[in-house]
Amino acid sequence: MVLAHFVTRGSALLAGAAVAAGMATVGAGSAAAFPGQVQCGGPGYAQVCVKEEDSGNEASYWADTNFANGSECNVVVRLLDGDHTVFDTPSPCGSGYQSHRAGNLANPVAGHVYHSELEVHWAAGSVDHYRSPDLVFPAG
Repeated sequence: MVLAHFVTRGSALLAGAAVAAGMATVGAGSAAAFPGQVQCGGPGYAQVCVKEEDSGNEASYWADTNFANGSECNVVVRLLDGDHTVFDTPSPCGSGYQSHRAGNLANPVAGHVYHSELEVHWAAGSVDHYRSPDLVFPAG
């Protein structure tokens, strides 16, 4: 399980709620899925997702972020096959809603377990980690 490191942004009550929500979803693990079903993990302001496309021959992955005003960061969105990185997609991020989408993996291998990860590299030097639930291919 990857533990998230949270940087305080706002009131202690809000930060506590975010930590509780993040911890509940970060280690979500395997879940039953079917083609087209989105599997996401992380708190509402840093969701990382993976899904089998409806076509059944592609896996997609992405992250959606919604950070507070004044946030300066860079993100790396990864697709992993087990513990092996398939794609590693860096991009800048900042305040407000942003979608960090990469290409799809064509022809995923049957029986393999895929998941996506989001790393947020803050300007102050800290790094937060988030993980989607597992997707066993093919879903369903």
